[in-house]
Amino acid sequence: MRMGQQVRTPAPCSARGRRLATMRNTIGNLWLGLALILAASAGLLLSDLGHRATATHDVPRIAFFYFVDRPATVDCLNGAYEGLEREGFVKGKDYQAQVFDAQADMPTANTIAKAIVDGGFDMVITLTTPALQAMAGANQQGRVMHVFGCVTDPAGSGVGISPNDPLDHPAHLAGVGTFQPVEHSFELARAMRPELKKVGTVWTSSETCAEACVRKAHAKCDELGIELLEAQIDNANGILEAAKALAAKDVEAFWVGGDNTVEMAIGTLTGVAKDAGVPVFCNTPTHAEAGALFGLGANYYDVGVVVGEMAGRIRKGLDPTTIRIENVVPEDLNINLATLKALKARWQISDQLRAKASVVIDKSGKKPGPNQQSRAPTAGDAGWRLAIIYYTDNPVAESTVEGFLEQLNTRGLAGNRDYTAEIRSANGETTTLLAIVDETISNRPDLIVALSTPVLQAVTQKVADIPIVFSMVTDGVAAGAGESNERHRPNITGITTFSDFEGTAKLVRECMPAARTVGTLYTPSEINSVIFRDALAEAVMARGMRLESVAATTTSEVADAMAALLSKHVDAVCQISDNLANAAFPAVSEAATRRRVPVFAFGTSFIAEQGAVMGVCRDYEQ
Repeated sequence: MRMGQQVRTPAPCSARGRRLATMRNTIGNLWLGLALILAASAGLLLSDLGHRATATHDVPRIAFFYFVDRPATVDCLNGAYEGLEREGFVKGKDYQAQVFDAQADMPTANTIAKAIVDGGFDMVITLTTPALQAMAGANQQGRVMHVFGCVTDPAGSGVGISPNDPLDHPAHLAGVGTFQPVEHSFELARAMRPELKKVGTVWTSSETCAEACVRKAHAKCDELGIELLEAQIDNANGILEAAKALAAKDVEAFWVGGDNTVEMAIGTLTGVAKDAGVPVFCNTPTHAEAGALFGLGANYYDVGVVVGEMAGRIRKGLDPTTIRIENVVPEDLNINLATLKALKARWQISDQLRAKASVVIDKSGKKPGPNQQSRAPTAGDAGWRLAIIYYTDNPVAESTVEGFLEQLNTRGLAGNRDYTAEIRSANGETTTLLAIVDETISNRPDLIVALSTPVLQAVTQKVADIPIVFSMVTDGVAAGAGESNERHRPNITGITTFSDFEGTAKLVRECMPAARTVGTLYTPSEINSVIFRDALAEAVMARGMRLESVAATTTSEVADAMAALLSKHVDAVCQISDNLANAAFPAVSEAATRRRVPVFAFGTSFIAEQGAVMGVCRDYEQ
């Protein structure tokens, strides 16, 4: 099969281009569309950049905001959708949903929170403690109704919730807490190994939820006569070193509580534990599938349902001040028997305990269907197992996944009947991406869907015998898919995308005849970002303008990079589409708006929902 060429968007008002990518004669057309979005009056938009009013809309707009993409938050998000539907609010019909991911970065979380407050949303649902804290800080005036979940200790989060009175909370804030069963986890570990005396834990010092769990763990360990050794980290980059340091102190097991940062890179921790011959036990059930011996925690899908139902009742008129902030912990135990063979000490799991588990992975690493009663239904043994991986959460990735799954449905392939899809995000971290790829390879899916250049690069280096379909890639050949579009590796196919830089440069010139300088941020480590920057520079030069570009490598650098870019007196920002910029687009548009500089974008959602004024765009869902 010939891989899709780099397809340039046609000029405004021309027909949409289409490219065909086929996989096993059933993964059919992945359509590549064009959507041209123009303002009715450029002058009106430019003059109103600093004075935008709350948007009017026919259906409510609900923002879903979490700190980091991990199984617990995804389960909680999907549960919230179901809870809303149970109350009569169907996503896409009765409300518009927009998902925000801070990628484990607090500056980004604070920027997102402010964008939500100023973005005309009717409600925000935050999942995770840092998202609750960031949103509460930005929303102190109560401009947006705020419902929260997936939070360990609401009263300890510092958002105005009383630890003594469940009805004492801000009038615009309601939700549920889910304090993980920390004590029970240590009791199970001791039951599995009565000789257990020393446990290590890696936790993030800035996360109050992690600190609350560690305090409980210390109290329980003192009771059980277990020494708990700590290694604190500032971010995910410190996990590997911290875990190795604890392993060097001869810990007999690792424990992970409610820590967003560590859970995001659980594969790193289980890898160190495996090398040391010791188990990991934790308070997130699904981590058993990532190599933990067991995970005892909440069924976060069920937690999400409670959150969604609460949000729906509030939309119907329920007074939030009458809602009690209570602890909701529907316990769920997952066990991985396959980890036992790598342990240097004897850990025993009784038949009685296995019977209590909702998921038991057997000694061969297989998860038997009859014993699985997880958050969502699973496909039968004949169903395909799809692994969808993307580098960072952003509207482009979300739209692409939605379009891909929708196209499977139109081809007669029903989710949880004909296939199951495990969707994973690396949250912009290369180490996390590599861990996800390694885990995916060990799970042996029937197909890998690689979305973005970094993901394609990672899988092409490690996968030779699993079919791969890619998209959101600028140059598949440069990413390692083959020698050319015709001579590609036999297990790889896909489509490439290329933004319409010529059309955008023409648009800027038509709307701003006096413009001389255009600016953009770019990411030097991303091949597609450098290619896009150079293509944009060529396009604007052809229209008598020049390009100023500033590099940024992490979301926390975006604010400073935008300040540097705007100091160059650019007349407009044409923000190229790369993984970093897509994830941090609210920060880009906010900085430009403050300086009354218009932002042109290459994705429809950035214009419709995130502050760009116009652009020539691809419809990534199509």
